[in-house]
Amino acid sequence: MRDKAISFFKAFLINGLLYGVLKYLIESDVSLKGIVFSASFFGFFMAIFQTLLFPGFNKDKKDKQ
Repeated sequence: MRDKAISFFKAFLINGLLYGVLKYLIESDVSLKGIVFSASFFGFFMAIFQTLLFPGFNKDKKDKQ
């Protein structure tokens, strides 16, 4: 359980930071509040996908081979 929490936190930070930086560089009129909210929203759901859903897809793929 602790490993999942650590990988969730890492995925949240990495995905959120990457999305926030890209949004800052691409959009012309951005507010800091908007960037932080959208980056945390994106990072949270991508972290859920990467830690909870994606390993199940890989396991099913390995079992079939």
